[in-house]
Amino acid sequence: MLLIAIGSNLNGPWGTPVETAARAVRALQSCGVAVTRTSRFYRTAPIGPGRQAPYVNLLVAARSHLPPAALLMVLHRIEAKAGRVRAGRWRERTLDLDLIAYHRLVLGWDPDRDPARMAGAVPRPGAVVVPHPRLHLRPFVVRPLVDIAPLWHHPVTGDSASGLWLRLKRQADGRIVEVINAAA
Repeated sequence: MLLIAIGSNLNGPWGTPVETAARAVRALQSCGVAVTRTSRFYRTAPIGPGRQAPYVNLLVAARSHLPPAALLMVLHRIEAKAGRVRAGRWRERTLDLDLIAYHRLVLGWDPDRDPARMAGAVPRPGAVVVPHPRLHLRPFVVRPLVDIAPLWHHPVTGDSASGLWLRLKRQADGRIVEVINAAA
């Protein structure tokens, strides 16, 4: 199972953040990524410095014949079509697509580092790191993951999605504000 996080907090060529997130699901399917499950849509508080609008987040489970690096390139192309400008970390964006997990593959993780310390690692541009090094710290990823795969286990830490959520649900950054009634 592939896991892809979708987020948006700016209007763009594809419309509002909710419209952009829904269109991103359709764009994935037109690029050789078969979406098998979709979480609910969530409005979440932004993380990082500065003031910005809340995000719309969801997660999809998918299948694809593409290897991780090629899949990451497809995600970046879809972001660009939706008006994404890479202006820096933790900035507002029309669309953010993150490869959260690629089956049970562990790639780009330093075996000598504690997973908690990997969370601060910033991979070089274009590098593929799976599972995503900060997924276990992000309520806006973990809560949607519980929707579609509560028994999924992190291939490095061994934690289940449900266990990660129990740990994160009182966290302030990236908190879940509300469930949005939207469909992909």
